[in-house]
Amino acid sequence: MQVFFGMFLADLSNHAPIQQWSNSRPWTRTILSPFLLVLGLFLASYPEDRPEWSPWSSWLQTFSSYILPESHDTPRYFTAFGLELITLSINFSPSFRDLLSNRYFLWLGKHSFGVYLIHGTLIRWVLAWCLFGITIPAPIQDEKFEWHPGPNLTIRGPLVQVICIPLWFLLLYSLAHLWVQYIDPLCARWTVAIEKYVWTNGNHEKTQQMYPLPQ
Repeated sequence: MQVFFGMFLADLSNHAPIQQWSNSRPWTRTILSPFLLVLGLFLASYPEDRPEWSPWSSWLQTFSSYILPESHDTPRYFTAFGLELITLSINFSPSFRDLLSNRYFLWLGKHSFGVYLIHGTLIRWVLAWCLFGITIPAPIQDEKFEWHPGPNLTIRGPLVQVICIPLWFLLLYSLAHLWVQYIDPLCARWTVAIEKYVWTNGNHEKTQQMYPLPQ
């Protein structure tokens, strides 16, 4: 769902008539954009667990049964809906767009794909070691001489978290920067080489018949 919405938003942001329509109507940025932003934040705030503990999240849980498929992952859907509305609000607001177009946010956006690809591994590996330690509690033997898993891992204290989490983010973005600098250009060169091989090894004529180029 997010992929298709991203494609739609990319087309929308580059469609001149839509942008002219939005810029010529102040109400889109004074009313529509804040409304979409607040609604998006409301939906994206749906809790991961125990939505029945609060009236607003309990109402969203009931509402989800009317709009979402059966056996759905409600938190994931509401997070997606919220993010889509937030991005729409940014698209309709020149002020939001200017704010998010400064060089620091652009730098973060440039590295977002690398962060997306490697953050999961670093969470399960480096961050888990930092916050829970590198050893697993030893198994426990009961009075019947049966072995059971040791006690659950416990997270370290606030001082360790304050130190480790910023260092982990520094490591994450350093590796993402290396990814952008070296891995992405390498993949681009491989793509060009594969395209050149396909087009110059007997497939050029067949490809032209299947997908004729415009004259």
